[in-house]
Order: sequence, then structure tokens, then C-alpha cells
Amino acid sequence: MDCMSGLVAKRACGIRESESTVFTIVKCNRNICNVPKMKGEEMFTVTKQLMKLRDEIDEAIQASKETYIEEIGDVLHASAVLVRVAKREGINVDTAIARVVEKNRRRGYYDEADNSENKGA
Repeated sequence: MDCMSGLVAKRACGIRESESTVFTIVKCNRNICNVPKMKGEEMFTVTKQLMKLRDEIDEAIQASKETYIEEIGDVLHASAVLVRVAKREGINVDTAIARVVEKNRRRGYYDEADNSENKGA
């Protein structure tokens, strides 16, 4: 299910008003991390997966019109695997996201008028 922004989106996804933006993103996009486990994934490291993600991003940037969507899928897939590998290595991904959201908020990167109901991240 694709989610819209704001309170309507939270209600559509079954999320309470008080829940954070990070939780909203994870719950609304729960299928993004629901990719099959890769063969040998237990041997992947965060560093190696970041390198894989960089390769997939490079391929997406260079993709033709015909292969662009597939390459974006590869980027999303590598990102989902990165989340699993990071969790396995003891990284709290919710904390990592919350920290970058707060850092970006302090830097003024967000359109707060459009995100006023998501300040709890």
C-alpha cells in the first residue's frame, strides 16, 4: 500500500497519531525490506553491502530508459539487505534514521509546513 503524507496517511496505514515519522515510514513501506534472503547473506558486512549499494546506484545513474526501473529496484533491494545486515551487526536502524532526521531538521533541510504532523521523528 502506498501511503500519503500526514495524518490521513497514518490512519490509512493503521498508525496512531502519536507514532514517529520513522515508524510511519517503516510501517507504510514494510514490503521494501521484505525481500528474500540472499545466499550467503550471513557473511555480508555493512561495509561490503554499502559498496554493493554504491555499485547499484552507479548502475541506476547510467541506466537507459528501458532498464531504469529495474536498476532502481536493485538500489532498493540492496538498501533492504543493508538494513538487515546492519541490524545483524547490532546497529539500531531506527536510531540511525532518527538521528539523521534530527540533524537534517536542525540544518533546515525539511519543508516543515508539509511535515508539521511528523515532528516526532
